[in-house]
Amino acid sequence: MTPLPPIARFNEAVHAGLGRWVPAVISAAADSLAAQSAGGVGPMLRAQAGEAHRTLRGAAPALAEAFGAALRTALGHGTTRAAPAGPAGASLSTFMLIAEDQIDEDIEVARIAQGVEADAEHELRRLAALCSGLRGQDAVHFDAIPLPPLTCARALRSSLSTLPLDNDLRLLMLQHLGTALSGQLRRVYREQLRELDGWGVEPARYLIRPTTSVGTRATPAGVAPRDAAGSATAAPESARRTATAGAQPETLAALARLVEWAQRQVPAVPGGTLAAVPADADAGAAPTLTFRLDALATAAPRPGAVTAPSLDPARAAQVMAQLFAQIERQADLSPVLTGLLQRLQGASQRVTAQQGDLWRTVEHPWWQMLDRMMALGATLEETRSGELDIVGAALDKAVARLEAAQTIDRTLCTSAVADIDRAAATWVKARGLELDTEFGAVQHELARQEAESAIRSQAAADLRAQPVAQPLHRFLVGPWAQAMTETALKFGLDSSEFAAQAGLFEQLQAAGRETVTREVRRLLIARARPGLLQAGMAPERVDAELQDLAAVLRRPPPPPEPPPTRETPAAGVPLAERHGVYLTTVPIDMNEPDGPTAATLHCEAWLDSMVPGMRFHMFLLDRWMSTQLSWASPNRQLFVFGSRHGGRVHTMTRRVLEKLRLAGLATTLHPGQLLAEAMDSLASVSEGAPHA
Repeated sequence: MTPLPPIARFNEAVHAGLGRWVPAVISAAADSLAAQSAGGVGPMLRAQAGEAHRTLRGAAPALAEAFGAALRTALGHGTTRAAPAGPAGASLSTFMLIAEDQIDEDIEVARIAQGVEADAEHELRRLAALCSGLRGQDAVHFDAIPLPPLTCARALRSSLSTLPLDNDLRLLMLQHLGTALSGQLRRVYREQLRELDGWGVEPARYLIRPTTSVGTRATPAGVAPRDAAGSATAAPESARRTATAGAQPETLAALARLVEWAQRQVPAVPGGTLAAVPADADAGAAPTLTFRLDALATAAPRPGAVTAPSLDPARAAQVMAQLFAQIERQADLSPVLTGLLQRLQGASQRVTAQQGDLWRTVEHPWWQMLDRMMALGATLEETRSGELDIVGAALDKAVARLEAAQTIDRTLCTSAVADIDRAAATWVKARGLELDTEFGAVQHELARQEAESAIRSQAAADLRAQPVAQPLHRFLVGPWAQAMTETALKFGLDSSEFAAQAGLFEQLQAAGRETVTREVRRLLIARARPGLLQAGMAPERVDAELQDLAAVLRRPPPPPEPPPTRETPAAGVPLAERHGVYLTTVPIDMNEPDGPTAATLHCEAWLDSMVPGMRFHMFLLDRWMSTQLSWASPNRQLFVFGSRHGGRVHTMTRRVLEKLRLAGLATTLHPGQLLAEAMDSLASVSEGAPHA
């Protein structure tokens, strides 16, 4: 057999291929936009697609270079998983609210990755096996793929950020580029498969895993985990997660599976190593391989099943040591929590030897303590002032008592759990008080976002009734809506200043539908300049915007015909006269159903159930991360989450959080879930198999 080439050689081949397929993605997206501009539904969408097509064609070389550079960076560093971190000691007021535009792009990035996985499932399975074999790994690891879908989707979004685009145009281009990327990557993966097959690479084997496993998350092609609650079509947690004797069903099932696996494969001798599953194992005697790109469904335990089979002491000691190693490999913990878990390993051997019922039930306080520590380590960051001063002291005290104890019984473990819970509750309360005082620092930004969203919604409604050419439409719902927002916040909705700007909106709208004199054009442009400058725009941008505006008013193209729409309650009422009615409402997507759906009702119930201290799994900043709710405003319209990633403080409005949830990108992290994942992962791999 041909000797295995080094992974570096394959990476070089992947590098070389970028120059062939990256421009093809951009060309396909441009063709798609051109087709939509010619035959899209609705004149406004056609006009927007036309503008996006022209922009993409003109920027194609620069965009291809930026996209290729982002992919080369990902290949060079091996991963693009880490999100940019914010300043360690920053307070809430340092951070901006997570805007809807950002969330819309986050959702689109996730959809692109999921689309690639769905289209190229077979290719990804084979490529993961071959790349894992190329790396000399004993089992299949999807992180071995050099260009997984999520990495490519992130690079695509990053490359678009180099172009000066407004939010709507960027999102439209991202959608078309994502569709083109999905079609292209399947061909790229096939080419890579042919190359590896030609080199004679032997694939790594898939490990046997039961199809009834619960508490596990599939993580193919670089996509981070999500449980079933993260699906937009998932049932609500209240119906899906029914506790059994106080324990989460998935944790109990994971423990039972871990014990069963250990009895099969861990030698009953001290210091023994894990036996690998034979490659030629009898298929009838073992569960069959199951690979899924979606999250595994949660299976309910057997009625009345509250315990798992136990382990003999020799096996138990080995499995406990390996479980700690698996937690350290798998959990994204802070350094302090990692160190505390390492200190616990000595105590873990004593509790294994002294607590015969430890492996029978997840209700044993030892498991509860481990899960609490994992959850804290996944969401709290010790480098932010005061965060682990409270919790860290309690954890250190609990670990020190366990280290010193010769006998570790339920009482000692229960006391440690109680200390950790008290410290965590104290921290949540203290953080809530801190955020109560800091809320004023973001109140203006929250009001600005809400006001700007409402004003833009009003402007778009006016322009649907009386359309103007696309360049003028963009100016009115973009820069001028921003100027009106700042004026409303500074002087008030009832001020003469706001009324003057609302009146100018209507005059510009009228001027875009008929030719006006040079004097009128100069007057309109002169009146627009102070508003744009007052909104904080740079003078050079103001000059550019007004030059474009002058060109449109000089020769206004024929406006599109107004599309047939449902009549709104305020139809025909001038913008300046109805701002007081609409500024307090939430913009409505005219394509959404008239009434609430089952999904939106479940989402509302989920939002209303959130209380400070609860933990969640969310897709933010192009990555999955564990977060903890630190604070919610009294009217439940603003939520503050803490995490160890991307600035460490994530402030979201209810609408933004609702978008994440309905897209399947936010789910509750239930007690016991992290521990269940570690147990289930350990029962799915062999000791000595490399872990990405």
